Amino acid sequence: MLAGASPLLVHNCGTDDATQDLYRVSPKEVGADELENGFKPENFPYTDDGQFDGSAHFGDKARVEDFIKNHGDTHGQGMNIGMLKQWLDKNGIVGDPDIEGHEFIIPRRLFGELNEFPRSAHDFGRR
Repeated sequence: MLAGASPLLVHNCGTDDATQDLYRVSPKEVGADELENGFKPENFPYTDDGQFDGSAHFGDKARVEDFIKNHGDTHGQGMNIGMLKQWLDKNGIVGDPDIEGHEFIIPRRLFGELNEFPRSAHDFGRR
């Protein structure tokens, strides 16, 4: 921002840039690709019986740490995404209160936008 001809540093005091850290541990067969290239709808099946909802499931750190304890044989690549809270709110994505910890379900129709957020590897301390 300029004040006359002089640059002026302005701190954003609003919440437009506030983030929510979401975590995920992906199935072993697609985890590295998800981290490197993003989420692909074909890797998220949907079935009419509700067994698969076609969505990417994320959680807060505690939720994903708990999940990996029981799914370490099938899931491996951990990741973190700093999501804009404004984007989550706009799309009605909130933590599910019926699940211990918080789980965030992002439908495949939003994968294009989801893939715009930076992903980073996260080690959940499994060996």
